[in-house]
Amino acid sequence: MEEFAQGVALFSGEWAVFHREFKAHFETVDEAIDAKEKLRVLWQRNSTISEYAALFKELMSCTRYSFVDLGDQFYNHLHPCIKNELVHTAHPIDTLNGLITVASNIDIQLC
Repeated sequence: MEEFAQGVALFSGEWAVFHREFKAHFETVDEAIDAKEKLRVLWQRNSTISEYAALFKELMSCTRYSFVDLGDQFYNHLHPCIKNELVHTAHPIDTLNGLITVASNIDIQLC
């Protein structure tokens, strides 16, 4: 700000220099770490399973987690009423896709 106030041309007055320095300052260093943190704080709460699953799937490919770990993470952050109903299902929920499908069906029935 001081340089700008003194009339100095910031970033040599070049867009490319500004863009490079802006990205270096604000761009993520490790996409996997960022995705893991976003998954850690992502909970279903009041969203539908479809909405929650869409956000979850956006992040999961960047984490390098195994499908077992992803399934655990997805399950752990489900709304308690969905978890309660999953206990009573005879449908397979041992895979992430199976869990999402069954949870979606339960969500549709409950709403």
